Amino acid sequence: MNKNITDILKITENLHKPIPLNEENSLEKFTNTKKIQRRIPIEATSQKKWLGLGRGDVRTTDSRKINIKAKARYDSWDIGDPSDGDYVGFGKTKAYMEMNHEDWQSYDLLSFEIKSNCKNIINPNITIELKNDGEIKVPDKYEREGYHSVNLHDKELQTIKLNLNGFPRDSITKLGFVIESNGTYSRTEGEINFEIANVFLEKSDSTDLIEGWRPKKNNIIFSHEGYQTDSPKLAFTSGLKADNFSIVKNDGETVFTSKISNVKTNVGEYNIADFSNFKMNGTYHIKIGNLETENFKITNDKELWMGSSVKALNFIFSERCGYPVPNIHGVCHEDVVALHKGTKMIFNGGWHDAGDLSQQLIQTAEVTQSIFELAEQYKNIDQTLFDRFIEEGKWGIDFILKTDFGEGYHATSAGVSRWTDNLQGNMDDASARVHNTPYENYILSGVFMRISKVIGAKDSMYNTLIRRAEKYYRFAEREFSKLGFKTTPIMWEHTLNTSKATYLATMVWSGTLSKPGFKRSKN
Repeated sequence: MNKNITDILKITENLHKPIPLNEENSLEKFTNTKKIQRRIPIEATSQKKWLGLGRGDVRTTDSRKINIKAKARYDSWDIGDPSDGDYVGFGKTKAYMEMNHEDWQSYDLLSFEIKSNCKNIINPNITIELKNDGEIKVPDKYEREGYHSVNLHDKELQTIKLNLNGFPRDSITKLGFVIESNGTYSRTEGEINFEIANVFLEKSDSTDLIEGWRPKKNNIIFSHEGYQTDSPKLAFTSGLKADNFSIVKNDGETVFTSKISNVKTNVGEYNIADFSNFKMNGTYHIKIGNLETENFKITNDKELWMGSSVKALNFIFSERCGYPVPNIHGVCHEDVVALHKGTKMIFNGGWHDAGDLSQQLIQTAEVTQSIFELAEQYKNIDQTLFDRFIEEGKWGIDFILKTDFGEGYHATSAGVSRWTDNLQGNMDDASARVHNTPYENYILSGVFMRISKVIGAKDSMYNTLIRRAEKYYRFAEREFSKLGFKTTPIMWEHTLNTSKATYLATMVWSGTLSKPGFKRSKN
């Protein structure tokens, strides 16, 4: 096993704690190292002032300092939010300044200092809001663009630099800093408290490419993860005056040299370094003239993607719902409830949505299947990783089984973007949706059959998965014979917006995985 992976597994107790965040090669750190050629302050004057909006408190201590403070939770929903609290927090607080159609095109960075001094806040963050009323309107009529959220380190002073390249900024009308009260773990008292100072527009010494494939000057584009032994291996540059490139070992030995080919395409001209014929496993770097890349590996596919597999599992584990994730949160969302024919179910478990705290049955089921398929790749390679993938996958199985009301009905989704207080019966509870649709049962049947092939008949879950898969398939066939493709689209219920082509593909996929003897639809 890769030594780095071994170290990660040791530090995290086999991924039972999140991997410590490494920001050394982050875009944020790179942006902060840029040399600034000129800058102008954005500060309060007699014509322009920092204003406050929302449930919290906004204060200016001098022309260059803003304090934004708000409670973590409130006892009512904010004005304009739905009365049932579906997919909302406890309200926003904004510090903003109106701009008189200012032209920011000669600057490429928005810079500011921020000190987070919060109390019991999970993941302190702030959103920068920009509005442009020029040739291109931002945000557009769908409220897209113009918002950028930044995760913060609590109790630390940070300098944040937002890259404005590619952002329409010929007529800026507003700059805002927005916080949202999203609750705290259980019923702990919490407060958001940010001090913002020294807001500047800056012009840096380099322009970052936002769109397209053209590499920056003196930059070799290569696969940082590495290359599979028998797969194509390419790297490329643009505008470089060189005839040859080399593949070099760590000790400096050149092991492969070939000519650079020049290619003209409809998206630019490129210098291509093709070393597909080099198939010696090891750790190398590419050298073109005085330019050298960082090290990368050439190895078989399972070894190559081991690092990515571990990082993916780390992310999934960190998204666990209803589970105390170390250094992130405790047991959560015990007051997200599904009701069906007088029966009540706590709808927590599985994994939170990647962008918020929502939970969806089918997305969790698909992630669960993917984890078992990933485990399958390492079954005869690394027992530690195999066992850990199986363990995480079974956390997903637990959620799928839990959400089953019987007779084809499942608790399917809940729109949640707040940390609830875990007490049932008060205002911050959330409701989960319940459906009996053939599409969902087809998917669940196929997922359980696919997983059963990975774990095998000796696993204690095997028979349960087979029996449930058979039931779900029968429920799907029964309802499909009544409804066909008919559904009532619901914006937040993704499966109810499925195209007919995807629906048919799912039916075929599920049917091919089904155990012999299943009754299949004739439709």
